[in-house]
Amino acid sequence: AALLEGAGEAGPFVLAGHSYGGLLAANFARRHPERTAALVLLDASPPDAFIYAPAYGAGALEELVKDAERQGLAKVFGRWTDPGDALAETDTEIGEIVRNQRRLLAEVGDAVEANRRRPAASFAEASIFREFAADAVSATAPDLMVYDGELGDMPVLVVIPDESAAGIIEPLGMDDASATRAINFFERVRVRYLEVSSDARLIHTPPGTEPNYPYQTPEFVVGVVRDLLAELSAG
Repeated sequence: AALLEGAGEAGPFVLAGHSYGGLLAANFARRHPERTAALVLLDASPPDAFIYAPAYGAGALEELVKDAERQGLAKVFGRWTDPGDALAETDTEIGEIVRNQRRLLAEVGDAVEANRRRPAASFAEASIFREFAADAVSATAPDLMVYDGELGDMPVLVVIPDESAAGIIEPLGMDDASATRAINFFERVRVRYLEVSSDARLIHTPPGTEPNYPYQTPEFVVGVVRDLLAELSAG
């Protein structure tokens, strides 16, 4: 909020956020409802996922922290290569996704890419994951939560894949019973944001899309935001 104010941007804003960014957008709306016109939550991370999720044990979080720190150090010493770029060179489908994303985002996409290459971006990522350790979350949970009905009648679009949450869980290598439990958990908590506003609506992504659908189908995401802006403009 302070950065927007310093830039002379008064709002109100339509905020869109994917995954953890969705959680941040929802919290901005809770703290600054007068500056928020609407929310577009792209498979946003509910706080429940970090507090109760069977998939986010201490070991998994520690690995995420270490990986982010390794990438930060590699950037410091000029030895970092973007995993996405490397994958795009060997996988035709991913390469097409990356090119489409950069084309749609244009100059903003270039700025995002430049920021990703900064060591500070990786160390900030490590810090964020560290904050989700059990002892840290227990102290900050009330500030992370957006309670049912807390956003009044603010328009909130909850956009999730029309697929099982298995894509989130399978890479974690859990046994079948634990994986089934985790999938059931995620499929329920990923829609909990429908309860934060009386004007919350559920939108499913195109068939076959996965949790990272903003990278797979950026045109779809842009279309959702444009339709919402048109609706708000029409009053």
